[in-house]
Amino acid sequence: MIHTLTVGQLLTFGLLTLALAALWLPGRREIDGTGARVSRRVTQPWIISLVAAVACGLFFGFVDWWGVLAIVGMGVASWGVYRKEMHPGLRALSGGAGGALAAGLALHVVPGFDNPKVISDAVLSPDAVPYSKYLNFDKAIVGLFLLAFGQSLILTRREWGEMLRRTLLVTAASVGVVLVLAFALGYVRFEPAMPPALLRWAWTNLFFTCMAEEAIFRGFIQQGLERGLKGTRGGAAAALLIASILFGLAHWAGGPRYVLLSTVAGLGYGMAFQRSGRIEGSIATHFILNALHYAFFTYPALASVG
Repeated sequence: MIHTLTVGQLLTFGLLTLALAALWLPGRREIDGTGARVSRRVTQPWIISLVAAVACGLFFGFVDWWGVLAIVGMGVASWGVYRKEMHPGLRALSGGAGGALAAGLALHVVPGFDNPKVISDAVLSPDAVPYSKYLNFDKAIVGLFLLAFGQSLILTRREWGEMLRRTLLVTAASVGVVLVLAFALGYVRFEPAMPPALLRWAWTNLFFTCMAEEAIFRGFIQQGLERGLKGTRGGAAAALLIASILFGLAHWAGGPRYVLLSTVAGLGYGMAFQRSGRIEGSIATHFILNALHYAFFTYPALASVG
């Protein structure tokens, strides 16, 4: 069943979407403690949109005051870990606290959020397992703060063109390998069709899934490991592998085949990130793979998988 979006859902999650999109508006850049160019955007419109989204969330019951406390904590931790003036010990503490809170929010175990279900047990493809979709305020918040404070986001057409040039082959190879592997494992069938609720799916998948997951696994974990292993032989490869395995394990609820497919996909997203040096490269690869899966293959998986 595909639910009609309520006014409260449109206002709250529309404003949260605007906050995420506003991260790519031009803003002041600084050099962080690791030498990376990071867009701080503290005074930019994303803050206004976020505050408005939280206020709407409180009013319509999607967020309570425990959730507000978690949002503030995630914001402070994300800011602290990338703050070059901060003492290294405090930055490490921020990283640990931020990582734990990010995991809790992404796994929906932190109290204070009531994420509405907008698709309930819909069978989107013949012989597919039922599919449900939530608007996850908590998970999106993690992506928002990690992108805002931890990444140098693309601001010009030249930078977009360079990112696309660097990731084109990696994206094509990643998408091809994962979809062929999924077909070979009997996880999906080739079933091209006009899927229902396409625009709703694209909106939620891009802003509330791909951005958040890439900010966590590539921007926070993989990039953090690369910096920690800098100067060691095979450090970048180890960071890529570890982040990809963790990404796969995060999808354990889907079963062993889904873990394998997610790990392989994570390798592709991580290589796109390394190749381009931009989080947008991994976000684009992630979203393109998901979109092709949704449009041309059994979604999310064949019922026989379960």
